[in-house]
Amino acid sequence: MAAETQWRRLLWLKQPFPDTYTDPDFYKQWEELKRAHDQSRPHSSYKSVLLDLFQFYHMIINTMLLYIIFAWFYHYKYNPVLIAGSISSVSFLVANKRVPWKSTVIIVFAMLTLSPVLKSLSKTTSSDSIWTLSAWFTAFYIISTSTLQSKILPTNILFSNVTVLSSRLETSTQVFCFLLICIQINILLPTVEKYLIKSKMKLLHMLCVIATHGTVYYFVTKLMGVGITIPLGISSLLLLFGIPHYYIHWEKYYYKGHPFLQQWDAKKPILD
Repeated sequence: MAAETQWRRLLWLKQPFPDTYTDPDFYKQWEELKRAHDQSRPHSSYKSVLLDLFQFYHMIINTMLLYIIFAWFYHYKYNPVLIAGSISSVSFLVANKRVPWKSTVIIVFAMLTLSPVLKSLSKTTSSDSIWTLSAWFTAFYIISTSTLQSKILPTNILFSNVTVLSSRLETSTQVFCFLLICIQINILLPTVEKYLIKSKMKLLHMLCVIATHGTVYYFVTKLMGVGITIPLGISSLLLLFGIPHYYIHWEKYYYKGHPFLQQWDAKKPILD
């Protein structure tokens, strides 16, 4: 009877077939769809997914520079004027005429005015609450930067995070230098990197990326030791090169737009 009756792809219909029955047309359609799907190659390339993932990873590394600068001032008591002057000099040489200096001077004077006020904020708040707020601000900053086209909200979140951390610093000079460095690193540095990519200056962009990642991993090594840095670096590389393979596999076989899933999965349930 099973041979005489045509199997139908309907779950609600009682059919004279066992539960393990597989229709022969299934294999035929599967081979045809798979062959056509492989020829058209609608899925993303490994290189494009890897570059997108690396940009996200690089953005996280840039964000970590904020905490490194804060640790230099708060824990290691480094000279803030020397660090801010060095970074500002490099920014001046790199940016040159591409930066509107009138607005830059206004921002600098505004930060000079606000530095004593920011230093006095949240003095009654415990340090644990400050670290928790900063962690949440960092998470929101990373999410908003990677999902939103506009940079207004990420910039406001960044400034809020810097303001919260500034309340733990001791002097107004440290607050001003911390604000200046964070704005240059998290706003000017990505802009310069985009300019280098657009201008096809691959060597300079590569050196900039190596310097950023080297600074972060050097600080992690100095603070936590090589025993933490090596597993962290290996895990980052495995995720960086492994996730694109998984994403392409998912996009190729499990994405809802796959023709095989569209052909055999019921789109709308039919109820009596």
